[in-house]
Amino acid sequence: MSSVPTYRKRPTALVALGTALVLVTYVTPMATVPQTVIDLGSGSGARAWILSSMSVGLAAGLLASGALGDAWGRRSVYVTGIALLATGSLGSAVAPSSAVFVGSRVLEGLGGAAVLACGLAILAHAFTELAARAHATGMWGASVGLGITVGALLAAVLEIGTGWRETYAVVGAVALGLLWPSMRWLPESKAAQPRQLVLLGVLTLAASLILVVSGLTQARSGISTGTSLLLGLSAVLLVVFVLVEKRAAEPMLELGLLRSPGFLAAVANVPVDRAAMGSGSNNTARYLGAACGITVFSVALSHAGSGAGPAKLVDGWSSAVLLASVVSIAGALVIATIGGIGRTGAQPPAHVRALTRQ
Repeated sequence: MSSVPTYRKRPTALVALGTALVLVTYVTPMATVPQTVIDLGSGSGARAWILSSMSVGLAAGLLASGALGDAWGRRSVYVTGIALLATGSLGSAVAPSSAVFVGSRVLEGLGGAAVLACGLAILAHAFTELAARAHATGMWGASVGLGITVGALLAAVLEIGTGWRETYAVVGAVALGLLWPSMRWLPESKAAQPRQLVLLGVLTLAASLILVVSGLTQARSGISTGTSLLLGLSAVLLVVFVLVEKRAAEPMLELGLLRSPGFLAAVANVPVDRAAMGSGSNNTARYLGAACGITVFSVALSHAGSGAGPAKLVDGWSSAVLLASVVSIAGALVIATIGGIGRTGAQPPAHVRALTRQ
């Protein structure tokens, strides 16, 4: 029989359920988009946005919500995220048009960003013993896989009405049900020395990430002037963000961490006081990578091969899989190289060395 008190188990269960819920709604369109497009009368361009709109909110909110959690309180930002997830899900369930649906999905993404960025940081604060923390983070990791699986199956199970609307309604209802328990049983925590966020840095980073995901979404239908403009503006705003962060006394993202091989290969190297920022950084990279990967895969699938019909599809699929394999192998080699540098090169910053000794 477990010796862990019941009240200590509650944060793990609540954060795991909230995380799973984010992943459920993230993957739902992959199973429901055909019926959603028909019911909303969406065109081919809207179809891509239906699939990617939550990624826009996630990309915009992950790093910012992590920094806000460290500064204002991780539970407070987490609960706000649950509320936004519920609102966006219910908005998606009753959406009368593609525009309303996409807007609701972006709102879901913003809420999901707060849940993902602050949930892991809440567990790190709640469980200080190594074994208990490993168990809690293991449960968190399992909830990611659970959410993906449930999201893919939920629409098939709900055969009432349209299926897709009911799926979002269920997610919204469950999110609402999580609000009070999360406020009641999750411990509050923040950085010991909260930083004052620079509003210009928050806005330029969020805008840059929104534009890059939007540009990648548009690129799935082909490269156009609009696509190039979105990506170009994103690059400009990213430069502005870096300049703002360099001048800030208390930057939102510690750019110096990017010189740490450990941080580039493992989020555990983030200082304790910046746990939510580190989690937000990790997830931002993940979802931006997913957006880039899906776009590149879609373009390769659509434009490879010179035949027509099934033959062109097979050629495109082969090219896309080959490209994905090459990128994956290259990524593995980069991580292996970074790890080697981290073991044999210069020492990491003092606060990182202190973290690894804890």
